[in-house]
Amino acid sequence: HGSKTIQADKFSLKELFEKSAHIPFDDRENPFASIEDISMNLIKEHLYEVKSRLYDVCDTRDKKDIAQDMKLLYGPDENLRPRNIALLMFSEKINDYFPYARIEFADIPDPTGRNMSERTFSGPLQNQLRSAIEYIKNSVIEEKIRKTDNEIITVRTLNYPIDAIKELLANAIYHRSYQVSEPITVINTPEYIEIRSFPGLDRSISAEMIEALNIRSTGEYRNRRIGNFLKELGLTEGRNTGIPRAIEALDDNGNPNPLFITDPERRSLTVRILINPAFTSSTVSIPSSIKNM
Repeated sequence: HGSKTIQADKFSLKELFEKSAHIPFDDRENPFASIEDISMNLIKEHLYEVKSRLYDVCDTRDKKDIAQDMKLLYGPDENLRPRNIALLMFSEKINDYFPYARIEFADIPDPTGRNMSERTFSGPLQNQLRSAIEYIKNSVIEEKIRKTDNEIITVRTLNYPIDAIKELLANAIYHRSYQVSEPITVINTPEYIEIRSFPGLDRSISAEMIEALNIRSTGEYRNRRIGNFLKELGLTEGRNTGIPRAIEALDDNGNPNPLFITDPERRSLTVRILINPAFTSSTVSIPSSIKNM
């Protein structure tokens, strides 16, 4: 209590439970970590990228002061501890504290699993998101080029718009629970891409809203700090706009609407992104990684 250690009475315990219930997980203190687990290099990279004034004083102030200004620490000065957000985004030891905070990608070209390939993206959340998007962009995204009937206008079509995948994958990182020991999984098949995360959609989003693709939560954000930092980096939109932007990108590219698959208990969420119908034919496609060569 302040700088003293005391025996909590029932009223203090009640207050603590009520307070913790309203603190998102990413903003809570991690009692098992220390300031040494925070990487100053990762902090500086972030501050430089978002053009923060704090970057200019990084070399003249110590890590504790910078981390406190960024609200990455919690507790009295004699016992400061990192918040979970500090470990998830600004630590090289994320796997020590959140071993399943990663993205697992599987390419399954055949239903039997033959020739399946897998890849894992780990590390700070912003880095694994960027690496996964770059990999999908270079290895999955393809382009088809065709002429219109009068052969004057060239029409370019992608199997999947990368902006939609980016928004939906960022949304999974933003809204997943880091207390559930399951990774985010991305499965690529010849007909669709699926992104699965735990738990499912907030219960404030009804089944009717899901069916109408009106997926806007009215409840509390699960990981507000993660969302804020990803928004600063331009990796997500925030304010319930990510899913509408993904749907818009799919529509502009000619893809069907995505499917949001969950269970009644909302234990998990699977977003199925259907391939552009032009890629279900035998027309030759051009991988996006070589289309500009």
